[in-house]
Amino acid sequence: MEHLESITIWIHILGTIAFAITAVLVVAPLGIDLFGATIMGVTTAIGEGTIRECQK
Repeated sequence: MEHLESITIWIHILGTIAFAITAVLVVAPLGIDLFGATIMGVTTAIGEGTIRECQK
């Protein structure tokens, strides 16, 4: 059972990383600097994780 929880945590982490990368790829062509892109990516990733957890 503990092994399954570890896999679930890693899947959540990978999902958060994927959403952050997606946000950065969307704002990169708009000419936003690295700091702004990072803030947008982190905000998107945390927001996605929060919404996903609230739906459980």
